[in-house]
Amino acid sequence: MVDYFSKEYADAIIQYNNSYSAVIRQEENIKLAEETYDVTLQGYRQQVVPLSDLLMSESGLTEARLSYYNVLMQLKNAELGVRKAKGELSLLIEN
Repeated sequence: MVDYFSKEYADAIIQYNNSYSAVIRQEENIKLAEETYDVTLQGYRQQVVPLSDLLMSESGLTEARLSYYNVLMQLKNAELGVRKAKGELSLLIEN
């Protein structure tokens, strides 16, 4: 039987919620970086934006994507923490 009021469980839920919020923020950051890149690329094609600006926006998009995968991994780790606190890790191994 799981004690849902245990400190470990409460901490795991907090970590999960924080990680979930971070994933949502990073998804928004990716959309913004994609929009910035698209505008910069269009300007570069029209020869009004220098190559250095295009490369910087491409780098920003890459960083946003990497950050997204990082927080996604943190979310999965937090999910495992919740399962551990609930005593469900052995169920994952058996399946």
